[in-house]
Amino acid sequence: MKDKKKGILSSDFMDDFMEEDDPLFKHGGKIPASNILDKTDVYEIEVAAPGLKKEYFKVTVESNRLVVLAEVNELENKEKKYYSQEFGHSALERSFNIPSDVDQKSISSCYNEGILFIRLPKQATHESAEDIVAEIKVD
Repeated sequence: MKDKKKGILSSDFMDDFMEEDDPLFKHGGKIPASNILDKTDVYEIEVAAPGLKKEYFKVTVESNRLVVLAEVNELENKEKKYYSQEFGHSALERSFNIPSDVDQKSISSCYNEGILFIRLPKQATHESAEDIVAEIKVD
């Protein structure tokens, strides 16, 4: 079995997170697929989230964790008369540990063509991370 590199962003979900009793999954919730790139001066995270709008996302940093949330509730659309409706509410959530070499104050994100892109710039010195709490704007 291949060991994961220490210091690289990692998903931190417990096995029981995916139990059927989890409220996220009762409402069509998903853990989106993601890619994590380690470039010279930045980590880049790509989160697959097709069919959403940037307004649905909430990206936050707290206690050295990056959390991506999105919730869509189309069930409240009273203008449409459905014969059958099998989708309309969905949610996604994904969280990542932030390595100590990330400048947490400079994290940025944008949503384009079904992918949420998050840039985590590296800092030259590994200063002790402050306990930053911030919401990252999705462009």
